Amino acid sequence: MDLALYKNCIISCEAMKLSKQPPAKTLDDVVNYVRQQIENLRRQLEDLEDWIDASLGPQLAELGKLPWKPYKEGHRAAWIFADTKGAEQLAEMIRHSEEGKVEIAEFTYRFSGPKENPTMFISRNPTETKEASS
Repeated sequence: MDLALYKNCIISCEAMKLSKQPPAKTLDDVVNYVRQQIENLRRQLEDLEDWIDASLGPQLAELGKLPWKPYKEGHRAAWIFADTKGAEQLAEMIRHSEEGKVEIAEFTYRFSGPKENPTMFISRNPTETKEASS
């Protein structure tokens, strides 16, 4: 066994705060522990995605009912005034996002508007992956 590789794995596990157990005795122990942690994270992610779907499902239907005005006839890209009744939660999500946009289902939502009022509108555009497959 390569002792330097083993030490690097132990250091990496500690740095990533993966190991709260006694130090592993072999490299295989480290690999198995990391695999366990990855599987635990996958399960947690699935649970979180299920919770998001259950929580946002009804809200997604409401987003589609807002009075979206298409930029061009026949196109899916559209806009509404940011203060439109029913869009309050969407506006808050955009406002608090790090990137200034939110991707929900098949659309990306962001603020738009003139320089003097850049949050006057909420724009929605089909996500690139959905558009590419259409």
